[in-house]
Amino acid sequence: MIFQPILSGISVSKNAYTGLTHNKQHIRFPSPTFTLTNDITLAIYSIGQGLPVIFCHGFPELAFSWRHQLEATAKAGFNAIAPDLRGFGLSDSPKEISAYSITEVCDDLTGMMDYLGLKKAVFCGHDWGQFVADSMALLFPERCAGLIDIGEPHNFRPRDLPLVRPRADELIDKPAYNHFLQQPEIPEELLNNNVENFFRTFFQKGDLTSENLSKLPLNSPERKLDLSAMMSSKTEKMPLFVSEKDLRVYVDTYQKTGFDGGINWYRAMDISWKEMQKHPQHWALDIPYLYLWPAQDPINPQGLQAGLEDYIDNYQAFSIEDCGHFAMEEKPKKISHHIVNWLNQYFSSIKH
Repeated sequence: MIFQPILSGISVSKNAYTGLTHNKQHIRFPSPTFTLTNDITLAIYSIGQGLPVIFCHGFPELAFSWRHQLEATAKAGFNAIAPDLRGFGLSDSPKEISAYSITEVCDDLTGMMDYLGLKKAVFCGHDWGQFVADSMALLFPERCAGLIDIGEPHNFRPRDLPLVRPRADELIDKPAYNHFLQQPEIPEELLNNNVENFFRTFFQKGDLTSENLSKLPLNSPERKLDLSAMMSSKTEKMPLFVSEKDLRVYVDTYQKTGFDGGINWYRAMDISWKEMQKHPQHWALDIPYLYLWPAQDPINPQGLQAGLEDYIDNYQAFSIEDCGHFAMEEKPKKISHHIVNWLNQYFSSIKH
């Protein structure tokens, strides 16, 4: 890792996302600072003081996706931090696919911690960010005080334990979705030219939920996650689980940046797994761990039956009912409630 804080401490006078300092729920979203870490510029959003909690977003999310949790965590007496991960928002988007391997992303975060003067932090991740948080706990256990996964369960399982059998009733064709995003140029052309339609498709209330998908045929666009077909069928404005004002943050940001960086995370999947295999580790977890399962998220039909208690001692898990994949947007109060309660349970003595 190369750490050169050339841009450290530079602030932007307004919110990076379309100049909003408050949305209609009056949530305070901090202005970014920037640092050069691991040869890229990373945008960092931080609020509060005390034990740091680093929130890692997924695709097609942003640091902005954690705005509810940032405020709740800071109010509870912790230092809430959310970077735009490489390829997203105001952070740099390298062109090379290899630049998006998980080891590169984790090196970004250790450099960010060095810039902020942080020895340890609790890591919280969703979607791709969950893979990042889990990988940080394995690659840099000395930097991780605790771990929170939202969506899918912990990615790594000790090799001496039997595998948990996957359920046969997979609701979506994840390999087809991954294959589409790994193709050259085609996904960028589709998504970059249909930004608002993309977000209106995926942010619809009750659409991409386990309950709804289970009623659809296997070859339906929704079950196949056929992005082109799904977006072309959404010709009307449907009710969303985000406000129009918050939707504009996503749309305006991605209209400026494009989806290129986020798509490259999918193209680097094989590289990431190969890189992880190079690092000797025990694959277990000996820090406090919280798992929040959105009960209507079709990505993980396994639910809470993932066998995590087999190798994680300090393990807690909760089901978030009536919640689909984008948990922080769909059920922000419940997600924040569980995070803050868990932080207070395990880390209240070292808040400050």
